Amino acid sequence: MIKVIIDTNILIDSDRGPFSDGSKIIELVNTKKIQSAISPAIENEYELKVQELITDQELKEIINQYLQLAEKIYPHKRVYLIKDDPDDNKFLEAADYSKANYIITSDHHLLDFKKYKKTLIIKPKDFINIYRHRDEAAGNEVWKTWVKDILQSD
Repeated sequence: MIKVIIDTNILIDSDRGPFSDGSKIIELVNTKKIQSAISPAIENEYELKVQELITDQELKEIINQYLQLAEKIYPHKRVYLIKDDPDDNKFLEAADYSKANYIITSDHHLLDFKKYKKTLIIKPKDFINIYRHRDEAAGNEVWKTWVKDILQSD
């Protein structure tokens, strides 16, 4: 299963409606199609920003479900790579500790790295496209197997 670290700006983006990239990504976690990991530092930031910026009660419940499903991790190795916004280092720490495939963010401080160790750092729209193509490829394989089984049964 794909494992992701989701920057706080993606949660806030989900307030733009159910068709926003943020909402789509949160839904992938909430339907257990991908796995998210959060550290205490990330969870604290989420809670502060959600309380401050999101008023929709239904969305708060969706985010709460996301928080319940996210894998709780406790990174012990500090990272000091992002100088302009040192608080963003917590996402790199979480990615390294959890061995996440992706950090999903709209923050240029993270995006400028493009990759941290084995974790790709990408925009939400890019992640949605990667996930969609991966899902289509898996569907094509299922379809090919189904057709092959039908043809062999004759």
